[in-house]
Amino acid sequence: MMLLSCVTTPVSIDSNSKKALPRLAILPFTGTNKTDGEAIALRLANNKDIRAAFTTIPRTSAIDAIMAEQKFQHSGLTDSDTISKLGKQLNADFVVAGHIQQFGEHNLVFINIVNVETFQQIAGDYRRFNKIEDIYDILSGMTKKIVNGKKRNTARMPKLAVLPFDMPTDENTEDAEVLAQILGIEIANSGKYAVLPRTSTIEAVMKEQAIQRSGITDVESIKALGRATNAEYVLAGKITKLGNKNIFFVEILNVEKASLLTGIDEEYQTITDGLQLMPELAAVLTNQITEGQREHQKNLKEWTAHAFRNDYEYFINPYIQWDNSQIGGGDEVMAIHWSFIPFTSLGFGAGVGGTSEGVTWGGINIYAGAVLPLTVNDGFNIILFGDGLLEIGYLNPRGLIAEAVTPGYDAGIAFNWSGFGIDIKYKGVWYSENHYRNSIGIGFIFNPWQWDYYKTGTWWN
Repeated sequence: MMLLSCVTTPVSIDSNSKKALPRLAILPFTGTNKTDGEAIALRLANNKDIRAAFTTIPRTSAIDAIMAEQKFQHSGLTDSDTISKLGKQLNADFVVAGHIQQFGEHNLVFINIVNVETFQQIAGDYRRFNKIEDIYDILSGMTKKIVNGKKRNTARMPKLAVLPFDMPTDENTEDAEVLAQILGIEIANSGKYAVLPRTSTIEAVMKEQAIQRSGITDVESIKALGRATNAEYVLAGKITKLGNKNIFFVEILNVEKASLLTGIDEEYQTITDGLQLMPELAAVLTNQITEGQREHQKNLKEWTAHAFRNDYEYFINPYIQWDNSQIGGGDEVMAIHWSFIPFTSLGFGAGVGGTSEGVTWGGINIYAGAVLPLTVNDGFNIILFGDGLLEIGYLNPRGLIAEAVTPGYDAGIAFNWSGFGIDIKYKGVWYSENHYRNSIGIGFIFNPWQWDYYKTGTWWN
């Protein structure tokens, strides 16, 4: 039998406090095969930050028997009764339990640290990963949440019981478990509540009271759950639909008064949006930010999401051009612009032109500039843009390169309808001997990246 940890040294002494370090049991990670679960736990037990903050203790054969009896491999994500029981068997002060779970197209690894005495989840963390081997390196960052959780005194915090999310019957119930876990972790890390994770006690009360998860706001149900868990508050979440809208509802209910303390709702596109939304909802529920501040953040995020200039302008981009006493016309045959960072763009184009004096020119333009969205609509958008540019390949009347590189700039406004549109712009280029060319023109836009955005909801495939 592989031991949980190779740490067999005597109880460590903290040089500052001169007190024995708290004892920490690290259980094998569940949701994967036994070998991987053991390897991840060993990696965590040997982390230098963990060893500096705790005395890690090995697992025993008796614990393996309990884990098998409780079917822990299938219940490690939420069954805090089992976690606490295992902690007491190991004479541990804290227990760390980890779990690997698929959520939509994402692979997630969870870590929770539970105080065995108070039966509270004091901290946790979760991360995405691609391959199981990636967890080996991810763990070092996750240990900070565990170490910080040890310092948190939850004795005087109000107790909050976290219930599984209710969701439509056609949805994956495991997704509801994941969302409840994420929300519980975020609230525990906030330090506002002492979080009581879901237990078999809660399950028994829900069954006894015939509580449908959609009816959790029933007065008697709230009181029954509060009495069973010794919680002052209950956290309940619901995933539902309103016509074509998908909505997350999250509420914190006062057990004594059987009333709503606070709540928030948010629209979403797919269930995996919960990875981004749960931390935001937790921040509002724990008063880290106000709903007004979050609304401002949402507007800023939406504005930023439209601060892109990813488009083709090609074939017909005519200009009226003039410089000094000459007047003429030209055409930027093709141009491409990219926004790798919001509010900025890079690009290049190729153009030709001529004047009434027989002077011709042509070459390639290289652009670098800024983008400012004026609207944030899904179907129609207006942006302002401006670029500095270099024109390469100016031609004189004899067809020879007279000035290889000349500087300039442009500025304009673009109107975009779901990937198609026009822009109106001014461009000026400086040449030597006080020669300056003005251009005003209109460009026709095709935006394949934005077309994908309206089809898939993402800017990039």
